[in-house]
Parts: sequence; C-alpha cells; structure tokens
Amino acid sequence: MRLDERKEGILDFIVRDYVRTACPISSLRVSDKKNLNLSPASIRNIMLELDEDGFLYQPYISAGRAPTEKGYCYFVENLMRQKNISENVKAEFDEIFSKFLGDAIFEELTSLMAERFKLFSGVLAEGRVWKRGFAEVLKEPEFKEQDFLLEFAGFADNVEEQIEKLNGINIGEFSVVSSKFGPNHFVFLAGPKRMDYEKASAIIKFIANQL
Repeated sequence: MRLDERKEGILDFIVRDYVRTACPISSLRVSDKKNLNLSPASIRNIMLELDEDGFLYQPYISAGRAPTEKGYCYFVENLMRQKNISENVKAEFDEIFSKFLGDAIFEELTSLMAERFKLFSGVLAEGRVWKRGFAEVLKEPEFKEQDFLLEFAGFADNVEEQIEKLNGINIGEFSVVSSKFGPNHFVFLAGPKRMDYEKASAIIKFIANQL
C-alpha cells in the first residue's frame, strides 16, 4: 500500500538527505529545505507517524530521524528515479571496454567502480571473483559498529558463495546492488544501507549491458 503524498514527500527527502549527510534529519531541516505547504508541527506529526509505522527511527535521544530498512525498501520500490551515469564517468568506463580484453577488463572495472563510488565492488565471472574497495567502504560511519563490520567482512570474504543468490537491489543489514550479465556472471556494488541506490543501479545496469 502506498503512503499518502505528504508522507512520501517527507520520506523521500529524509532518505536522500540522510544518504548524502549521514546525519539524522530533524523536522526543522525538512521544513527549511523541503518545499511543503505544511507547518513545522504538521511535519513533526507526519515524521512521528512514519516512525511509528517503521519507516524511520531515532538513532539516539534528541536526534532527528533516519530511514529504517523498511524506509529504504519503500524508497527503492516507489520513489527511486531512473538515473543515467554522467558523461564523464561513462567515458571512463567506455575507455576500459575499448582497451582491455579477457580477465584484464574485470580487474580494471572493479578498480574504477571502487574508486568512483567508494563502495565494495566486484565482478564474478569464469569461476573467479575480482573485488576492490573494501578499505574504502570501511571509512563510512556505519563501520564503527563492530557487529556490522564483522557481518560485512564475512560477506566480503565469501562473496562468490553469496552473490549468486542476489540479483537487483537487496537491502538488509547492508545493501547489495547487482546484476547478472551471463551464465553465473555478476557485477555488484555493496555497502551500508545508506547508499545512493539510484546512482548504484545506474552504473550496475550500464556495466552489465556493456558486458
């Protein structure tokens, strides 16, 4: 069931702003930044309702709100827009496709994906896995939580055993955006739930189509 337009607008803003800043979003920030014909009190009430319905949560007392797994899933299913990658990034990847052959192309692709998107990046093909970006993604604030770090590290260590179960956008304790491009061949990006799903989906779709 879809949320009403006001709730969708506020949830959309909170997801996007939180992905960008990693800071809980207050009702005052929504009021200041989002063009809504709503009073601050109305915005607070709607955010409370989104909280009670499981779309938002309060990371700590006196904080603003952040999206929950349910909130991110709703965003991906109903609010996410189709994006194209920028011409500059496209040119960088096109250069790899034009210059490299065989296994070398997977090595170059994973390196550029990790560099450009600061996510754990990889390609599974020909019974092998190429992966880069683990050290880079560890800089995200979510990895200060030891349990989260250990779970993600377990996924990274054994990605070739798990990625075949994943196709599309998978949101859990952490998120994986992946696409199949051949028999048991996959390209993927992985990181915290606080991910730019539009950008990640666009690059994964582009690479899978090229491969």
